Amino acid sequence: MKEEAQKCFKCEEIKPLSEFYVHPQMSNGHLGICKKCVKDRQRVRSKTQNGKDSEKKRNKKPERAKKIAERSKKWREDNPEKALAHSRLWHAIQDGKIVRKTKCEECGSTEKIHAHHEDYSKALDVIWLCVPCHGKRHPNYIAD
Repeated sequence: MKEEAQKCFKCEEIKPLSEFYVHPQMSNGHLGICKKCVKDRQRVRSKTQNGKDSEKKRNKKPERAKKIAERSKKWREDNPEKALAHSRLWHAIQDGKIVRKTKCEECGSTEKIHAHHEDYSKALDVIWLCVPCHGKRHPNYIAD
């Protein structure tokens, strides 16, 4: 039996229904925009202030906050050395023992600077990197 298809109103490609999210209020039971276009639209929206504000608001909902806390707790349990290094660094910054740098030490960018540990046993020994440069150090880690 042949799978049904429909045309995405955004990219105008004809795709199988499996490429569209199920939505019970739509006449055929699926959204009119394909999954790829929904994800692209959401990726762009999440970078706007309105998108960031709505995400913060969603994260405060009890069921979502609970899941975030559970995921965070599990990560700390699975990565005790990393968690301890992050905690020690955070406290050193709060106490003024370490000053957070505002420039990436690799490319000089001033956008979203993160601390990178080459060795988690040396909690206060970090280099400061922007998200793209930090991502190159952690090729299996996906960051926004």
